[in-house]
Amino acid sequence: MPYSTNDLEGTQALDQNQLARRLQFSVAEGCAVSPGTNDLTVEVEAGEVIFDGASVSVSAQDNVALASPDSADPRKDVVYVDGNGDAQIATGTPEPAQPAGQIRRDTYRPAPPDLAAMNAVVLAEVWISAQTTDVAAADIFDRRLFADAAFRNVESESLSTDESVTVTTGEATDTLHYGSDQDRPNAGNNSVAIGIGARANGDDGSGGTIGNHTAIGYQAAQNNTGNNVTATGYQAARNNTGANVTATGHWAAQNNTGNQVTASGHWAAQNNTGAQVTASGRAAAQDNTGLGVTASGYLAAQNNTGNQVTASGYQAARGDGLADPTTMGDDNIGIGDSAIRNNQASGLIAIGQDAGINAQTDDQLIITQRDGTRRMVMDLTTGDLSITGSLNENATL
Repeated sequence: MPYSTNDLEGTQALDQNQLARRLQFSVAEGCAVSPGTNDLTVEVEAGEVIFDGASVSVSAQDNVALASPDSADPRKDVVYVDGNGDAQIATGTPEPAQPAGQIRRDTYRPAPPDLAAMNAVVLAEVWISAQTTDVAAADIFDRRLFADAAFRNVESESLSTDESVTVTTGEATDTLHYGSDQDRPNAGNNSVAIGIGARANGDDGSGGTIGNHTAIGYQAAQNNTGNNVTATGYQAARNNTGANVTATGHWAAQNNTGNQVTASGHWAAQNNTGAQVTASGRAAAQDNTGLGVTASGYLAAQNNTGNQVTASGYQAARGDGLADPTTMGDDNIGIGDSAIRNNQASGLIAIGQDAGINAQTDDQLIITQRDGTRRMVMDLTTGDLSITGSLNENATL
């Protein structure tokens, strides 16, 4: 018999008994209690519990009957599940409410049954007022304690081998899955899925299989169909179809379709369609369509359409102000705040704030001072050089 506290040793002993037995008696999922359709009844939804350390399925159960109320005093009943997965009622003892004039959870008397003498998975506490004829939702207090990861459906054979641990059953080989509400039908081989809705998907959407994924975080890689994907963060790589994708951050690479993409940062490479893209920073390469893009910085290469673009700095190579954004240039390097932003030229090397912004001329080296004023422009085809300001021999730089 596990450790138990008797109700005479203090009010609400049921609380202490639940906590003391949580590792052996707890709820895995579901099993919420609600008012029944008949008078003085409750319903228990389907779910799963951990009973004495083992998983037990609980089917939906309607109109679980409560005892008739006392004529003078209220009581508190307890709804629990036994070792067969059946809902049971532990009927409390009626007594005057304390503090006087209070009801439900605002009272410490009457006390619910402490269940000290039985094994049970507690689901709810029900307030039964004197002479009542029905149970309302407000009368039901949810007492479910949910199981910790280490005690939910762990297959012991996985623990004793060199293979990885399977926390949910019926999955592919060499996998580790943990987290409720996993909506994938099957995880890919050699994959890891950790988090609510995390999906190391095993279905490519066309009847084939994919694998080699790591998905960590709420809905990370959910609905992903790409191979070799590592997704870490809230909805990272969700709905991704690209292969060889690494996404780290809130919504990083969400809805991405490009291959060979590395995205780090909130919204980094979100909705990106370009391949060979490296995006680091908030919204970096977001909605980018260019190939071979390296973007570092907040909004860097956001909405960019140019290919072989390197953008470093706030809004560098951002394509947000063109009537036809598909006209952005290729083979450009922009370093600095808004460097090569909305450019339509190719072969640019632009360094400094606003360097190369709205550029129309190809093959230039542009250097600006920090307020955006151009200080040097070189034609990279002819070698012609234009410098604003004086050029002195042996000048101190």
